[in-house]
Amino acid sequence: MSITFHQIHEVLVLFIVLVLHRINEVSFKKFFICFSFDITYYKQKGPILREELKILIKDMDALFCLLTDKIDAEVLDHAERIKVIGSMAVGYDHLELPAIKVKGIRVGYTPDVLTQATAELTVALLLATSRRLFEASRYLRR
Repeated sequence: MSITFHQIHEVLVLFIVLVLHRINEVSFKKFFICFSFDITYYKQKGPILREELKILIKDMDALFCLLTDKIDAEVLDHAERIKVIGSMAVGYDHLELPAIKVKGIRVGYTPDVLTQATAELTVALLLATSRRLFEASRYLRR
């Protein structure tokens, strides 16, 4: 019995992942080097068109998306194998959670990733305003 490359590839690859936005591919590959992942990158500029997403998502096991990518029941109807969605966003407003739950798909996102940075910026702006830092800067530049 002969075994084809495609059959070997199916055994070795555990997950087929669709990444919808440009990220540091070198770091991403290093992260997944110890696992058997087949990663497909959407390399066009800007958000993916819905029709194109429906085609690409068909054979994917996992999806990495951003806030600009609306993942709803219409898109999920084309996702025959999807098991997990990773959202590179603080919130999940772009994900239709009831439709995702019905399909038994796991969701990951990054809550509170910007909480401390936002608080620090707020304090810095309060201090700058209370000390009239912007006015002083303009005055010194004249």
